[in-house]
Amino acid sequence: MPERILAPQALDRLGAYPAGTRLDGPDGLPRPDGLDATVVPKWTSQEIPQRSCMPLYDRVGPLVIDGVTPEVTVCPDVTADIVWFAPTAPVLTDFTLTVRREVRPGGGVAVSGGTAVLSVSVHGTPRGPAVPSLLPGDLRNLLEGQAPALAFVDPASAFALLPAPLSGLDVVLQLPAGVATEPPSVTVSPLAGSATIAVELSEPAVLDWVSALETGTVRALAGVVRATASVPTADPDNWFPGVDTQVLEAALGSLLAGRGAADIRWIDPQQTVSATVVVVGSRLVDRTTVALRPTDGQAPRSAVLGPPGGRGDITVVTRDPRSAAVDWRAEVAFTPPRWPVVPAAGRLDSVRGWITMLKPESWCAGYVLTVVPVDTAGRPVAAATRAGDRVQGVLNFTAPYVGGGLLSTAFEVEYGRPTSLVLPRYPDEAFGDLVVTLFADCGGTPGQSSRRLGEQDAVVTALVRPDGAVELHTAADSLPEASSGLSALLARLGSLTGRR
Repeated sequence: MPERILAPQALDRLGAYPAGTRLDGPDGLPRPDGLDATVVPKWTSQEIPQRSCMPLYDRVGPLVIDGVTPEVTVCPDVTADIVWFAPTAPVLTDFTLTVRREVRPGGGVAVSGGTAVLSVSVHGTPRGPAVPSLLPGDLRNLLEGQAPALAFVDPASAFALLPAPLSGLDVVLQLPAGVATEPPSVTVSPLAGSATIAVELSEPAVLDWVSALETGTVRALAGVVRATASVPTADPDNWFPGVDTQVLEAALGSLLAGRGAADIRWIDPQQTVSATVVVVGSRLVDRTTVALRPTDGQAPRSAVLGPPGGRGDITVVTRDPRSAAVDWRAEVAFTPPRWPVVPAAGRLDSVRGWITMLKPESWCAGYVLTVVPVDTAGRPVAAATRAGDRVQGVLNFTAPYVGGGLLSTAFEVEYGRPTSLVLPRYPDEAFGDLVVTLFADCGGTPGQSSRRLGEQDAVVTALVRPDGAVELHTAADSLPEASSGLSALLARLGSLTGRR
């Protein structure tokens, strides 16, 4: 279990930081006040977006800071002069409760059921970080306990205060028996670190939730939202990369704190039905256009949503809800140049359901590339012994559905630091042709290797020998005995892409 410390003691553990500098970006660069912060590495704006995952070189047991909302863990990394922050609980980014009412045989109107939709993130809301503001002056004012720095902190050094890079994501909602009429539906976007949960509630549960929202007692609602995220690591002795798992958990009542009657939508009996298209957010999306058109000729409705996603909905007035239907169409425009605009369409009705979820990342294929220095026998060695090496890569992707037919990018990789890349898919078309080429320069001795990758080859590990020779391996390969540890590594790194 992580050690727990109180907020007034946290500054004693972390030491002093230069006042007046905001260090809330994963790149450690100062950020002006008022700009949105992010707790994940940013994608590049190239044709094939990429981002370098920052490994946690020291597997130090984290300290949990009490007295800060939301609660965070702090993991000092003396090898890289970094103090890592990570949330201990997922953050709610959106919530709505749709309540259905019906006419009972006696003529009265009563609640018949309802649907709750929650969107959560392990990175925070679109308008700010999930951890407290990392402005050191504010941190000092909050903690009020200025004391000597820890022994591992050199006050004269530039000690970076960075959010931990959480990747790959699994989310579950656990509810007491009798609350849900069927298992919750969870749509996860691992690259965005977010998930949308839809759950059908029983009649008694809907009444309890409505009462809690209207009276401000949502903290009494029972249930747990549990998110499991992956954190890239590296062994400080040989820089052999790996992946650790972090569990973020929040009580349902705490997650819904601050929500109220404004989040309730009422559907009256035999008069109105509400159709909703939920779009899961992604930083790779520029905009999503959603159009909803009732089949009975009523006025259509549309919505334009940005990277955080959201909902497009319409209310249809009808005498017979069973005969009502709404056709929907969406177009997703991604941020990378020359990526195709992806269309999607469907129908909402009493048979198919009145809520559907659109996940733009389902049209993205993610890859993780890790480069490991090895000796002549193929055994991993410390990166420090190969400090003069330089490794570069080129990725070429050809597909008829991309502009010009070709997407290409060049990048530089470091030993022990995974590089994440993402490519477009297109509905009802075969995935394109992907070739990765790595060039290595080891003490003036060049080498290179190329490999064609399939859509399922999500994790690639390159072994670089002292003579510059490069070997490219995927999880499907049989590796030599000297590199047997890499087989497990390839499987674990798959969690960074959300594919296992």
